Amino acid sequence: MKAFAFLVWMVLSCFLLHGAEARDYLAIGHKPVPETVRALRTFILSRMKETGVPGCSVALLCDGRIVWAEGLGIANIRTGKTVDQDTIFATCSCSKPVSTLAVLKFAEQGKINLDAPIEELVTTWKPPENHWHAPVTPRLILSHRAGLSIAGAPGYPRTKMVATKRSDLTEKLRILFEPGTRYQYSGGGFMVLEVVLEDLTGKPFEQVMDDEVLRPMGMQTATFSPYLPEHEKRLATGHKKDGQLMDPEYTTGKSAAWLHANARDMARFLIALRDASERETPTIVKPSTVKMMFTPAWPKGESEGNYVGLGIMISDDEHGRHVYHTGSNRGYKCVMRIYLKSGDGIVVLTNSDNGAQLWNAVCDWLYAR
Repeated sequence: MKAFAFLVWMVLSCFLLHGAEARDYLAIGHKPVPETVRALRTFILSRMKETGVPGCSVALLCDGRIVWAEGLGIANIRTGKTVDQDTIFATCSCSKPVSTLAVLKFAEQGKINLDAPIEELVTTWKPPENHWHAPVTPRLILSHRAGLSIAGAPGYPRTKMVATKRSDLTEKLRILFEPGTRYQYSGGGFMVLEVVLEDLTGKPFEQVMDDEVLRPMGMQTATFSPYLPEHEKRLATGHKKDGQLMDPEYTTGKSAAWLHANARDMARFLIALRDASERETPTIVKPSTVKMMFTPAWPKGESEGNYVGLGIMISDDEHGRHVYHTGSNRGYKCVMRIYLKSGDGIVVLTNSDNGAQLWNAVCDWLYAR
């Protein structure tokens, strides 16, 4: 088996172009991994051209290992800067599972009660009036059952940074129906949890995430502060559907939509979660906590086999159960998913409003084979 693994690794290394990555590689039974990677890479480049997606970061997972990770295309159509393995993209709503992990870590430590009313957990902001009997709790927020408004995180021109998360929450957040009674996707709920984390620790949310999740998990490119000079120089710029550059934006909902990273680091996050669901690991929460995260809390939509867990989506198909999230910011679209039994998965991050066409095509190509 060791000789076979080395042979396959050599084949894979020979055909991957400069900038591609094949570390963490493991030979997987009789699957033709090198041929799959080569064909997938060709397919992605073709679809990028067809859909008008300038650049992307992609990572392929097999058997719980990263077998290919690479940056493709153009990071900024105006400057011609190319995407490389260190280029970071907005992960949009794929930020939510990462932010969830910080909440669950503090819950394990007894510092956050997942079933406590939000009013008991915040000190620097006053939640909206609740006319219903049931309270808004972190558990309900994480499963999008708290009845809260603000579906997407508010976005503003970078040059007009006037709003804050607390001002946006005060002005825009409402309780639309009795908490716990149905599904209502809410980025605003994650903004509330952001306040909870800041009030608990006395630190800015970005620092909390660095200290509790990103650095301990080895997510080397990941940041919730993309406009710091050391990160901005690696940032892929968003593009409109017509290929024109997006004007830079910022959001007050960082926990909901503002993590920036490459696909390799998002794949590492998925792998770490899957591993932690089965055994104790030194840098992440307990298996029981991850299993709770991966347990369906509520049906998602009308189609059978789709659920929401805690901070992550769950789906059953012919390949088994996978956990996933998609993301959509202006100028960026993305997806990440991993099958829990096989450890196979994909991460695609794009810098285009056309990006959903690309990642949907990639998922269809992979899972229809």
